[in-house]
Amino acid sequence: MQVGKAIGEEVPIKIHYIWSWPHDQSVTDTWRVGRAFLAGDAAHHFPPHGGFGLNSGVQDVHNLAWKLVAKLRWNAGDQLLDSYEDERLPVAEFNGDQCMRNTRDLAKTGFLAEDKTFLTVIETDTEEGDRARKAFAEGVESQREHLASDG
Repeated sequence: MQVGKAIGEEVPIKIHYIWSWPHDQSVTDTWRVGRAFLAGDAAHHFPPHGGFGLNSGVQDVHNLAWKLVAKLRWNAGDQLLDSYEDERLPVAEFNGDQCMRNTRDLAKTGFLAEDKTFLTVIETDTEEGDRARKAFAEGVESQREHLASDG
């Protein structure tokens, strides 16, 4: 890898371990049981790229917080708290589906592969390097929607 190019000087690098995150999604079908509510990663998980999990979690808490305040301060009805799941579940499913589409596109770059040797091959002046660069460029092009997502 060309760490030296990135930082401006050659330094010795030794990789001890590479850990890969599972690129899958899940969304709970029950967001409330009595006085217990699920939000954020407890209610859904998405692949880590794109900020979909973090943003969805912040939105979950925002939605739930004002409803809890209304219940505790102004004695709002329990139906208001019940609306939390009705409102957040479809959003989490939509965000998760979008994130998985982005993940499939990101996989085209080779970046999500368990075998990271493409990073060294891509820099070689060989036919294999040419193929790797072409595949990477096509994969990066497919990321436009991901990077410009308003979600």
